[in-house]
Amino acid sequence: MVGFQEDHRLTVVGLMSKRHDGFMKRLLLAPLLLMLTSCGYGSKYKANEACWDWAEAGGTIDVDADKKGILRRKCIVEEETKQVIGIQNMAVNKGGDYTKGGYSEDSKAIKRFKY
Repeated sequence: MVGFQEDHRLTVVGLMSKRHDGFMKRLLLAPLLLMLTSCGYGSKYKANEACWDWAEAGGTIDVDADKKGILRRKCIVEEETKQVIGIQNMAVNKGGDYTKGGYSEDSKAIKRFKY
């Protein structure tokens, strides 16, 4: 009976040790993953490129006969915060026809592309 108790204790200690090791690995991995995901794009060029892809996907509007295909989204590089800000005109609809001065410029920052 003494041998069984000693073996049982060793097994419990071994399980506790394995559980503790797994927790420590996850604890060390979490900050690394956070760092990698918070970096954003590797360069200003890549962030700007991603923003303009987003802007083009937002569609265009036509203003009079001479201005067709104007993007309703645009991108602004903000050096201070190391990000490219995607701005969208909320007053116009995708594919809409407008006359010059017939729509307002109600823009909002919609997306941020950090680099």
